[in-house]
Amino acid sequence: MIFNFLAGSLVSGVTTFMIIRWLIEKFTERGITGKDMNKKNTPDIPEMGGVGVVMGTIFGTYLLFALYDIFDIGPRVTFFHIASILTLMGIAMIGMLDDLVKMNQATKGFLPFVIALPLGNYIPKIVTFPLVGDINFGVGIFIIVPLSVTCAANSTNMLEGFNGLGAGLGIIIVSALTIMAIINDLTAGLYFYAPLLGALLAFYYFNKFPAKIFPGDTMTLFLGASIACGAYLSDLKFETLLLLSPMVIEFFLKMRGKFEGECFGKVDSDDMLSYSGRTESLTHVVMKRFHVNEKSLVRIFFMVEGLLAVIVISLNWFNII
Repeated sequence: MIFNFLAGSLVSGVTTFMIIRWLIEKFTERGITGKDMNKKNTPDIPEMGGVGVVMGTIFGTYLLFALYDIFDIGPRVTFFHIASILTLMGIAMIGMLDDLVKMNQATKGFLPFVIALPLGNYIPKIVTFPLVGDINFGVGIFIIVPLSVTCAANSTNMLEGFNGLGAGLGIIIVSALTIMAIINDLTAGLYFYAPLLGALLAFYYFNKFPAKIFPGDTMTLFLGASIACGAYLSDLKFETLLLLSPMVIEFFLKMRGKFEGECFGKVDSDDMLSYSGRTESLTHVVMKRFHVNEKSLVRIFFMVEGLLAVIVISLNWFNII
């Protein structure tokens, strides 16, 4: 069964790779670009690369659905899977609109919630929490599920702005969730995890330092929502929350500045980064405490998230969470 998920990941990765190569050329020609603020000369870089990630992931997921439907390969496809696909495509469109017209934070939070509302209809009202036990949320589940998907989507949109950062963190988080889903034989979430991982790996090739394309909110919103949908399917809700904890901290730091602050710092003549204002991002903390350039800053976040992933996988393996 794992081989079909590998096939879905491969198809997604190849599709994303081909689309991104095309997007870089076309977006550059048409001026769909943004400034790379962490470079001295602030070059123009194509934006909205998340379109390739979305299309690749959807193609890979459709392949997995087809393998189940035609050959009965893989875990059962449920109504939640179908509702999730529709929700994820809707949230991706919100990300595209935001990349084009720049929505305010309230709108960007409200619209995904509305689109995700149907998901609450397919989740049991009784939820099991580590160290607590079962809690019956009753009709509240119809609010909790779309709210959690919305929060996850916006959380992965918070910690961004450096070459390869968002995609790399996504790769680490999705890899950890994939490992735990396989360990626990709860592979329904792999319908999203496997294609998403393939798409992120392909996108990272173009987005790593020095970036040839930016993800835009198209990818970051889609990434978080996909992670949340997979968490419900593979019963990895608490593990997902722990893995997203750096993004949760980032949310509260950004809230200090009413979500108007940026992650960027000042670039000196040696390409080193510094920041001296009020701390409104985890990136500000790193720039204040360490002598870093863009590559080393991103590497620090990868190491922290990687360590967190190892801890969460270990806690899951020993049934502590």
